Amino acid sequence: MPRMRFSLILFLVALMAVLGLPAAAQADTPSVTVTDQFVTDTIYIQDVVSPGQGFVVIHTDSSGSPGPVAGFAPVVAGRTPGLWITLDPTMAAPTPVLYAMLHEDTGAVGTYEFGTVDGADLPVSVDGQIVTPAFNVAIINGAPQFVTDNTFTVASVTTPEDGWLVIHSEQNGGPGPVLGQTQISAGTSANVSVSLSGTTNNVWPMLHFDTGQIGVYEFGTVDGADLPVIVNGTVATTPLATVSSIDADPQPLIKGDGQPASTGAFIFHAHSVLSPGPGWLVIHADNNGQPGAVVGQTQVNEGLNLEVDVTVNSDGLPTVVWPMLHVDDGTVGTYEFDGSSGLDNPVSVDGQVVTFPINIAPSLTLSDQAGTVAGGQISFTIDQAVIDQPGWIAIHSSADGSPGPVIGNVPLVPNFARNISVTVDAAAAGAQVFPMLHYDTGAAGVYEFGTVDGADLPVAVGGSVVVAPINLTGAAAAPEVPEAPAATEQAAEVITTGPCTVTPGGSIPVNIRTTANVDSARLGQLPVGSTEVIDGQAPVGSFIWFRLASGGWVRSDVVITSGDCSTVPTVEVGAAEAPAAPPVEVVPPPVETPETGG
Repeated sequence: MPRMRFSLILFLVALMAVLGLPAAAQADTPSVTVTDQFVTDTIYIQDVVSPGQGFVVIHTDSSGSPGPVAGFAPVVAGRTPGLWITLDPTMAAPTPVLYAMLHEDTGAVGTYEFGTVDGADLPVSVDGQIVTPAFNVAIINGAPQFVTDNTFTVASVTTPEDGWLVIHSEQNGGPGPVLGQTQISAGTSANVSVSLSGTTNNVWPMLHFDTGQIGVYEFGTVDGADLPVIVNGTVATTPLATVSSIDADPQPLIKGDGQPASTGAFIFHAHSVLSPGPGWLVIHADNNGQPGAVVGQTQVNEGLNLEVDVTVNSDGLPTVVWPMLHVDDGTVGTYEFDGSSGLDNPVSVDGQVVTFPINIAPSLTLSDQAGTVAGGQISFTIDQAVIDQPGWIAIHSSADGSPGPVIGNVPLVPNFARNISVTVDAAAAGAQVFPMLHYDTGAAGVYEFGTVDGADLPVAVGGSVVVAPINLTGAAAAPEVPEAPAATEQAAEVITTGPCTVTPGGSIPVNIRTTANVDSARLGQLPVGSTEVIDGQAPVGSFIWFRLASGGWVRSDVVITSGDCSTVPTVEVGAAEAPAAPPVEVVPPPVETPETGG
């Protein structure tokens, strides 16, 4: 079954009256917890405990000691779990060893100045030892690109042993048959080019060992030879686009209620844009789940454009926007698309306009999951969080399907975070928890909501608190998961009975179409809280569509499933039913849209 993204359920500020007291602030010995990992452009730090505001700084290896800086990120006083640090792509690691060093922030707050300002931002020591654990990495530092002369090039790769860089085709959303490979040496290799026998819209560069006959690629032909490099259970591979594309993350352009108004223009940031020719990155405001009015645009060059900023008109800006790629085929440098002139039209790939919805306000993205239970504690992951000021994710237990007492909290630095690890008491968590965004407005790094009047209040957007449930299906959960206002991505461990049904995954109805096509006629809507039986499913374009037994189709990313969905048959969708327009069936609530990303 496809992934089901959870659309936030927003509760009124009045719910604050039922919130319990916060968990005690955590104080511990300064530390950085990091494990071996596969890396593309970011390092994942599992956990940081800092004596005050500071930085975690990533150093490359220099003869067995920390060397040049390859990236850093700020941390708050106390605990920071789930920290992501962007690597400088020009700082190729000479060996597969990196160091994560904890520093103070004692100079200009938020500016890393160690080595440039005397005495500022010194490393943190415990018992005379600098806090700087070493860890091993495998790295693929690549970028989207059009394949020319049947060659695909990766800027650099870092591998623990001699081996292969193998380019796999894409098949069913993952690595497929091999398109080509080339030998690489242990350590870092720069500008690695691979000759391909063909291409797909995405390719999957993958690191392999050379463990059979040296210099002969034998994976798949000789049992056990030239296996993929796997680091902590993760295969060293990543998808890279070979067709026109945009890569951008959620970002907090819009502030939560009560925050000081932004001064100056909003700047929307995209990590990369791959354009077939001179063109435009155009930002459209959301209009009922579809791209609406243009709120900003900037020129892009043919080919790969990195770190692209777009100035956005902030007047009346909604909480969701649609970055879209357009050509520039009229007067060069003048954006002329008006829907009728035929100039500067959107770019399409396989009949789909290159666009997607992306959240630009404080929000949470959550998934149902089993969690990991050990020693009376349960650990789970929050997929994404967006916040515009330092803050917290407060974890509430469930009180009859609504947020109850606080049983844990996780600090957040401003911007976008993903894969945030949370550990709370398993008995207190039970079968359901409610993560909620809060600002850090009292003593920095100390969660004080409920104990200090007016401190660390919940984050609200448009008058609604950003909060939603996660259903926990692990050993600590109750035999039956209580009903919630909405559910999240269904974990494989969920035991399901009864027919497969769908219900809207957000707080507004979902459109029912005559065919699996967003341009087809609308039969009606599936009301919030109602359910319909599914009797078929079909992959169409980038999405799965569900056929309702009562007639009509809904798209999977705006509904959630329950019951036994493992036997729902895949049915054929005729050519007349294939989408010929952008995927705009998403029906988002005010502060979240399903399946955002580039």
